Amino acid sequence: MTEREIEIIDESIAAYQRMIKYFQKQINSLESKKIEPCCFEDKIKFRFKIGGTNDKKTKRPTGKRQTKD
Repeated sequence: MTEREIEIIDESIAAYQRMIKYFQKQINSLESKKIEPCCFEDKIKFRFKIGGTNDKKTKRPTGKRQTKD
């Protein structure tokens, strides 16, 4: 075998190892979805403020443009 062939084989092995890591992460993610949620998990609620609804300079909603009459 030439050095180039050995290098190609090493690169292929490294690529397959990266793919195995990726697939293992995907498997773990799917398995974690199968686990039943905890008894108090449905009681936890998060509320986020939604910002950016008004233009701060003109104090008017930015969703619609005002038309000139």
